[in-house]
Amino acid sequence: MHLLPFFTRRRATDGTTDVVRHHISLRLQEGAENATINRELSLLKRAFNLARECTPPKVRIVPYIPMLKESNVRKGFLEWEQRDRLASECTQVGLWMRALFEVGFTYGWRYAELAALHVRQVNLLTGSIRLDPGTTKNDDGREVVITKPVRELLMQCVHGKGPDDYVFTRDDGRPVRDFRGTWSKVCCAAGLGELVCPECEQAITAEGHCNACSRKWKRSDLKHVGLIFHDLRRTDVRNMVRAGVPERVAMTVSGHKTRRVFDRYHIVSRSDIAEAARKVEASQESDAAAQKNSDASTLGQNSGRVAPKPGNARSTASPPSLPN
Repeated sequence: MHLLPFFTRRRATDGTTDVVRHHISLRLQEGAENATINRELSLLKRAFNLARECTPPKVRIVPYIPMLKESNVRKGFLEWEQRDRLASECTQVGLWMRALFEVGFTYGWRYAELAALHVRQVNLLTGSIRLDPGTTKNDDGREVVITKPVRELLMQCVHGKGPDDYVFTRDDGRPVRDFRGTWSKVCCAAGLGELVCPECEQAITAEGHCNACSRKWKRSDLKHVGLIFHDLRRTDVRNMVRAGVPERVAMTVSGHKTRRVFDRYHIVSRSDIAEAARKVEASQESDAAAQKNSDASTLGQNSGRVAPKPGNARSTASPPSLPN
């Protein structure tokens, strides 16, 4: 949508670094975020690499394509008390929303992977869920064991459906595709998000009026700020590490292929830092108490000793020799 208008009718040899920088400058003027521009540039870079890998090569060289710094890394977590409130709001929407949330919270899977899940991939007899190879972001297959809360919800989701039917369907039978509006609704009701003005990102009134820019918006046009569904993925990684699950196993469950990306998701939360401070403080207090007891014991031993008198001390020196 943004690459074609700029690069159409340009020769591959004209795709120099200067031209790419000019495209970046135009996209920044349009208000595009750095992360959005980087995703577009990744497509352009991939196109050049595919052209070079042909026989004969369609391009001789792949130009250097600079990438922008991304500073919008998500750091959201869902704590247990927040989880209960959000689960209650999801239940008010329907079975599909409650089950979708529970599976996402338990395994940290991406929304697209859950939306494409078919009944044949859920085996209630063996108690497992399988993601087929080629259906995930990294194309690797995955299989996990069903927990008790997930099993109870999935049993209702797959009841009366065929093997090729979707697991998560709305009350009218339609597969769940885009549910961002519903997600925003349950998060706002649970106090984990709010709808703000899409222009100035300021809070709005109940009627959809923004006092900052004096505009009135429809609910569908408002911007959701707060917890997003992908934050469940980050939360699951943290919860598995907290529970003592080996990191290699946690990567297999969540679907992280590289350690670098896994480390980026395993962000230490404020509660983890507070817990570390409490452990350090408790350790320091324990060491101080042990040192105090040790000093008291040493003082007691020294106070019970009797120093020998100088007159009673035996001399170990040799007697003086007599003169001849």
